[in-house]
Amino acid sequence: MKKELFLKKVLSAAHEKKLWQRGDRILAAVSGGPDSLGLLLFLNEIREKEHIEIGCCCVNHHIREAAEKETEGVRAICGTLSIPFYRKDVYVPEEREKEKGSLETVARELRYRALSEVMKEGKYNLLATAHHEDDQAETILFHLLRGSGLNGLSGIRPKAGNKIRPFLSVTKKEIGEFVSLYPCEPYHDETNDVPEGSRNKIRLLLMPLLLSHNPKLTAALSRLSETAAADEDFLREEAGKESIHFRKAGEALFYPKNHFSHLHPALQRRVLMNAIEKTGGKTADFEGVERLRLLALEEGFHRTSEAGTVLETGQEVLYFHKGNTRKSMEGKSSDYFRYFYQDLVEKTKHIANKTGIIRYTSLTTDMGTFHLTGELLKEPVPTGKNQYLLDGKRAGTLSLRKAEKGDRLAPPGMEGTRSVFSILQEKGIPAALRKEWPVLADEGHIYWICFLRGSRMARPGGDTKSFLLLTVEWEDKENEHGEPGERY
Repeated sequence: MKKELFLKKVLSAAHEKKLWQRGDRILAAVSGGPDSLGLLLFLNEIREKEHIEIGCCCVNHHIREAAEKETEGVRAICGTLSIPFYRKDVYVPEEREKEKGSLETVARELRYRALSEVMKEGKYNLLATAHHEDDQAETILFHLLRGSGLNGLSGIRPKAGNKIRPFLSVTKKEIGEFVSLYPCEPYHDETNDVPEGSRNKIRLLLMPLLLSHNPKLTAALSRLSETAAADEDFLREEAGKESIHFRKAGEALFYPKNHFSHLHPALQRRVLMNAIEKTGGKTADFEGVERLRLLALEEGFHRTSEAGTVLETGQEVLYFHKGNTRKSMEGKSSDYFRYFYQDLVEKTKHIANKTGIIRYTSLTTDMGTFHLTGELLKEPVPTGKNQYLLDGKRAGTLSLRKAEKGDRLAPPGMEGTRSVFSILQEKGIPAALRKEWPVLADEGHIYWICFLRGSRMARPGGDTKSFLLLTVEWEDKENEHGEPGERY
């Protein structure tokens, strides 16, 4: 391919993808091989026309003896072209003994860490790498063989953050032809010729076989990455719109179960991936996300974990928090209660510092401390959700306590009684909170499942002369900064 045609083809794709703009400072990652050397030569050709500044960094991994000669060879080429050169040394064999991972993985992590340091040092805002169309095809096959979803099939993005890949529109062969037009001799890394490691096996063994069946496979896989990337971006954007339904309480996240169940499965998966990301989890694979999705759609209460995030399902909400069920890590009860309490805040009334308070007691639970106060009134008043009104002459000695097995409430409008725990379950309160939930009781009756449902016992009637207004306020154990909690 002639130089002008090559430059035009790469520039056309770069402009379409808006890889850079006037005034950008681009650092090229160059090893001395034909691909990265071609990138350096390309950027040198277009820097004045595009009004960009360029630099070159060569990272010596100290894996091969020839790397020293190659590094200094790149330095010499940069000197000839008047391009600022930076050398970085990383010692992969030594670091690999300390860290888990393959030689390739450790080398990549150290390389990008070194390149980031140079970008900061030289005030470069973009990092250019020489990934090309053949690399794209190999990457897609790599993800396909691992069972990746749409995101994996999107392959290498032309631009991701501050990283740009100008050569994704051209093949390795076209780059080689472009480099041959210059008096520079590229170096060859012999480790690329050994079919060890997944990517080398794909390039050396699988690709030739597939190309024999379809000579245009590389271009076809490149087109697949374009369409998959566009579809993935659209779904991510739509999933982002659904993120408004997340509610944060302490360190936990909550999502309405009914809304989740009406989403398309593609959006459900992305909502779950967002939840894992927001709670500090790791990247989950398709099987893991699908397991969470199916569990989230089931009736009843369930608990599982994936990629460092625990999902607990209830009647009404999906509850996410950081942890692992194998280690029996449970979410903070105070976070879960805070989610329910947030619905009450606007209808909560406070009587702190008011006169005429006749009763006071507190109950400490895993969810925090609940304070009960009472006031005798001559007339009934509207109540908030944290308040309850009784006939002052008919109630016994009242106290707050945790709900217990065997507790029963006599709901108004029906005969007989119902289990307090069954009412809590009906209201969507998870099992972990039911045994901590406060109830208002005397020695003989449960008068109120706090915030949720009252009894028909001792209710004010037409002959009531004294009204007892009871208020329950919640004090969290600690706030989000780990300091003593506030009273609500």
